[in-house]
Amino acid sequence: MEQRKKISIFSTLLILLLLLAACGGSEPVAEPAAEEPAAEVEEVVEEAAEPEEEMAEEEAMEEEEMASDEPIRIGGIAILEGAFAALGEDSVRGIEMAIAEYGGEVAGRAIELQVESSDGSPDTATNAVRKLVEQDGVDVVVGPLSGDEGIAIKGYAKTQPEVTFVNGVSGAQDATLRDPAPNFYRFNTDGTQWMAGLGAYSFNEKGYAKVATIAEDYSFPYSQVGGFVLEFCQAGGQIDGQFWTPIGTTDYSSIVASIPDDVDAIYVALGGSDAVNFLRQYTEFGGTAPIIGGSITVDQSVLSSDGALLDAVIGTISAGPVADTNPSPEYRAFVDAYLAQFPDANTSPSLFAWGYYVNTLAVLQAIDEVGGDLSDGQASLQAALSNMVVNGPTGPISLDGNRQAIGNNYITEIVQQDDGSLISELVSVTEGVNQTLGVDAQAYLDLGAFDRENPNCGAIAEQFAAGMPAMEEEEMADGSEFGPLNIGGIAILEGAFAALGEDSVRGIEMAIEAFGGEVAGRPIELVVESSDGSPDTATNAVRKLVEQDGVDVVVGPLSGDEGIAIKGYAKTQPEVTFVNGVSGAQDATLRDPAPNFYRFNTDGTQWMAGLGTYSFNEKGYAKVATIAEDYSFPYSQVGGFVLEFCQAGGVVDGQFWTPIGTTDYSSIVASIPADVDAIYVALGGADAVNFLRQYTEFGGTAPIIGGSITVDQSVLSSDGALLDAVIGTISAGPIADTNQDPAYLAFVEDYLAQFPDGFTSPSLFAWGYYVNTFALLSAIEEVGGDLSDGQASLQAALGEMEVNGPTGLITLDGNRQAVGNNYITEVVQQEDGTLVNELVSVAEGVNQTLGVDADEYLALGAFDRENPVCADLNP
Repeated sequence: MEQRKKISIFSTLLILLLLLAACGGSEPVAEPAAEEPAAEVEEVVEEAAEPEEEMAEEEAMEEEEMASDEPIRIGGIAILEGAFAALGEDSVRGIEMAIAEYGGEVAGRAIELQVESSDGSPDTATNAVRKLVEQDGVDVVVGPLSGDEGIAIKGYAKTQPEVTFVNGVSGAQDATLRDPAPNFYRFNTDGTQWMAGLGAYSFNEKGYAKVATIAEDYSFPYSQVGGFVLEFCQAGGQIDGQFWTPIGTTDYSSIVASIPDDVDAIYVALGGSDAVNFLRQYTEFGGTAPIIGGSITVDQSVLSSDGALLDAVIGTISAGPVADTNPSPEYRAFVDAYLAQFPDANTSPSLFAWGYYVNTLAVLQAIDEVGGDLSDGQASLQAALSNMVVNGPTGPISLDGNRQAIGNNYITEIVQQDDGSLISELVSVTEGVNQTLGVDAQAYLDLGAFDRENPNCGAIAEQFAAGMPAMEEEEMADGSEFGPLNIGGIAILEGAFAALGEDSVRGIEMAIEAFGGEVAGRPIELVVESSDGSPDTATNAVRKLVEQDGVDVVVGPLSGDEGIAIKGYAKTQPEVTFVNGVSGAQDATLRDPAPNFYRFNTDGTQWMAGLGTYSFNEKGYAKVATIAEDYSFPYSQVGGFVLEFCQAGGVVDGQFWTPIGTTDYSSIVASIPADVDAIYVALGGADAVNFLRQYTEFGGTAPIIGGSITVDQSVLSSDGALLDAVIGTISAGPIADTNQDPAYLAFVEDYLAQFPDGFTSPSLFAWGYYVNTFALLSAIEEVGGDLSDGQASLQAALGEMEVNGPTGLITLDGNRQAVGNNYITEVVQQEDGTLVNELVSVAEGVNQTLGVDADEYLALGAFDRENPVCADLNP
C-alpha cells in the first residue's frame, strides 16, 4: 500500500485524473523552486533608488502577491495499513470530496494535499503529523482517524500554535472534552455522542434488559461503551460481562464462549477487520443473542466486506452520525457525489468519509472566509473556524467552547435490500447532540474519563435514581402545572458597551414587569449572563444558559457578531426558542436564518432607512467620509447609509474602520478630508464618546451624521463636553426621544418610574430587549405556558405574532425578521440642558431589504468593509 501521496489540484477534472494516477502509485508533485522570486525581489531593490517607505510598501505588496500564488498545503493523516486500512482509504476519499467541491482551489489559491499514513498508534500518528508540519511545511492538518491518535495529536497541536488542526474522524472524548488545544477543531461529533439515543432505544423499544459488551481496548471504544452504558443503565438496564480486546485480534472463540447465556443482546464496539472477524466467528459458533452495534461495527466498510455476515447483522440496531437511508436532500446529494467520484466504492460513504469530509469542508470554508490569508499566524483562520457552522450532509454542525461539534445523531437498523446488499435503515434522529449528552456539564465531568472500569452501571443507576425524588419535590412545591418559566438573558456587561448592556437588561425587566412577573400562571425567573461582545464569549454564555442552567428560552444578544454566532448555536438547539435582544447585523436573519431565532427589532440597515436621502436632499451633504467600528453591525449601518446616500447622488470620500475599544482617534481625525460636507459616524458606547470628544478638541468642524447608537441616550447622557459636537447631528433609528405617540410616552414614563437612575429616556437597547421579551411572553401566554411539545406551538405562535409596541406595529417576515417603523432625528438641547433626539420624520413599515426587490438586494452581497461601493450606486 502506498504510504504517502501528494496531490496538486487545480480543477475537478484534474482531481479525477490525479486520483486515477494515485491508484497507480504516482510520484509526489515537485514544488516550485523558491530561489527565482527571491532573486527578482533583490534585483528590484538594487536597481530602484526609492525612499525607504516606498520600498517597504512595494516589498510588502510583492510578498502578498507571492503569498497569494502559493498553494494552500493540506496535510492529511489516515490509517492506511493494518486492521483499519479500509477505513483510512475511505477517510482520504472524504478529504478529496471536500477539495473537489471547491474545484481544487480556495480563495484563489490552489490546494495541494499530502497524505501520511499511520498504523493507529499515538507514536506513529505523532511522527506522521510532525513530518507534515516540520518537514513538509503544510498550512493545516486534517486528521487523525483513531481515538488514541486524536489525543496524541491534540498534545502536539499545542506546540504548534500557528498551525491549524482539524480532526479527521477520531472519536475519543478527551481529544476535546478535557484540556483542549486552542488550535484543534473537531467538526465531527465524538464516539460518545454517536451513542445518543441507542441505550434508551435498546431498553425501552427493543426490550433488552441485560447485555454484555465487547470492544477494542483503547480510547475510542471507551467513549462508545461509556456512552451506551451511561444511557442504557440510566434507563434501567444491566451489564453482565465486559470484554476488551487488542486491535487486530483474529481469534474471538474464547470470548464468544464466555458470553453469558442469559443476556438479551451483545453490545459490540469493534471496527474494520476486527468487526468482520468477530461477527463471522459469532455466527459460526452459533451465537443467537442479537447484536447492538457501535458506530463502526456495522458501518458500510463492514457491511460491504463479507456476505457470510448476513445472519449476524440483519436486524442489528446501531447509532452514529450517518444513516444510509437518510432521506434529506443534502445527504442524498452527498451520496451521489461520493458514488460519482469513487465508482469503485460501490456503496454508500462510510462515517469515515463523512467525518473527514465535514472537517475538511469546515477548514476550506474558513480559509475562504479569510480570503486565503494565513499571514497573521492563522489567528483569523482560527477565529473563523471557532464560529463556523457547517451545513453538511447530516444537518448543521456548530462548535462548543472546546471547539467540539454539536450535531445530529441517527439510530439505525440493518436491513437487506432487494439486490442483496446490506444498509443501515434510519429509525430515528436525535438533533443537536452536545458532548455531555444533555447532562449538566459539571455533573458529566464528575463522572470521570471513560475507560475499562468507568462508567459503572450500578453506580450510574444509583446516582441518577437518587436525583429524581428531589426534582419531583421541587415541581410539587412550585404549585403550578409547569413550574417557573426560566428566561436566559445575555447582554454585554463589560468593556466599551457595558452601559448599553445595563440598559438592555432594563428592557427585559420592563417586559417582565408588564406581565406582573408571571405568564400563563408560571412565575418568571430571569438568569442573565454577561458577554464582552465577542462571538466566542457570547456563544459560551448562551451555551451555559441552555446546557447548564436549563433555561426554557433565551433573550439576546446585543452586538452584531454575537447575533450571527448565536443564530448558529440556535440551530443546534431546536427545542429552545431564541429571541434577539438588539443585535443589528443583517445576517442574523437575512441569510441562512435559524428556524427558532426571532428578531422583533428592525436591524442595523433598516435603522438607516431615510437617512441617506435626507442627508443629500434636505441637508445638502454631497460628499461625506465615514468612520465605524470594524465588525458586522457597523457594516450593516454603513452599508444602509451608503446604499441610499449614493443612490441619491452622494459621494463617499474616505472610509475608516476601528477596533471596538479604541481610545485614541487623533490619527483618524487628522486624516478626514478637509473638503467633506459631513462625517458619517457609526460608533457606540464609550467609542462614540471618545471620538466625539476628541473630534471637538481637535477642532473638527464638519457636521456629524450619526449611526443609530452614535447619539443614542447612552451617549447623550454621558458627557456635557459633547454639546458642540452633537447639537444639530442628524441620525436615524427605531426610536425618537420626542415621539409624541401615547404608547411611546407611556413606555418612557414606565422606564423612568422603574429605573430612576437610568438614562434621561430609554435607549434603543432598552427598547430592543423590551419588544423582543414582550413578544416572547405574549406568545407564551398564547400557548397557555405549555412548552412540552418541544416548543413547537410557541415557535408557531411567535412566527405569527404582531407586537403593538411603543414605536408602532411590528410584524415578522418569512425569515422571522421585524418589519417596523424608522425615525429620522436631530439632536437638540432642551431648556433643562439635556440633549434629546428630536423627531424629524417617520418611515413606516420598513422591511429588511429597504423596499428593494429581495433578489436584487441579495445580489448586492453581504455588507462589509468593501461593500457596497458608492461609485457603483450613483445614478
